[in-house]
Amino acid sequence: MSPPTAAEDAANLLWIEVEDVRSNPHHDQLGRFSSADGVRASLATAASVGEVDSVLRGELKSITGRDVDVNQAGSDLQIAREHAEGILRVAERFPDARLHRVATYGPGGSSQLHPPDTSQYALTGKGTSSSAIYFNTHYAGNADRYRQAMENDVNVGWHPKSGHSAVGTGAHEMVHVVANGRPKAESAARATAQTAAKQAGASTVKQHVGRSIGGYATTNKAELAAEAVSDVILRGKAASPLSHDIFDQFDRAQT
Repeated sequence: MSPPTAAEDAANLLWIEVEDVRSNPHHDQLGRFSSADGVRASLATAASVGEVDSVLRGELKSITGRDVDVNQAGSDLQIAREHAEGILRVAERFPDARLHRVATYGPGGSSQLHPPDTSQYALTGKGTSSSAIYFNTHYAGNADRYRQAMENDVNVGWHPKSGHSAVGTGAHEMVHVVANGRPKAESAARATAQTAAKQAGASTVKQHVGRSIGGYATTNKAELAAEAVSDVILRGKAASPLSHDIFDQFDRAQT
């Protein structure tokens, strides 16, 4: 069966995640640019966004067995590589991820799913049987703007350190895709945070999560899971103990 079209996505997907940088009160404070995180050789040698898309499509097919529609038109080449790397790192850990599309929206993007909007890095949507990821070209198409915004978010504690590159964004969105196929995973993440906060003697769960992971993880259980799990996948032992506890419970959650 063919995957849904972008128009069908717009009509049928439940958009469960908005990477809303305006909700960070410190976002107008400029941070330093970050260097690009490393990507695998097959992506690093891709000479165009189209070639990156082809590599991502092929590797996702090999890892998950799924045919994924990939079109990152309007993206900066290195950013496209990093988004792809983040998606693949999560797919390798969770090959049951049900993804049917990776695309872009905004000026020069591959879809008209969403009007151009400077407040979002990406959107992930849940369909009846699979999910789609859409990256905003306002950021994906301007590497300096994107890196500056991401680095600032890390500097003020909005995201963990894995959030300073587009690898982190790709991984974060892909964790949402995994969670969409694991109905109990996000609730397990929230319960883990509640238990950890109590054991740590924190005044509130939000305080403990904010200090251990970052401000964005305090917004809801979906973002808590995505921030914690992606940080463990990307930074390993350097991620916080709470992130590791959440990862363990997320991993055990039934599909």
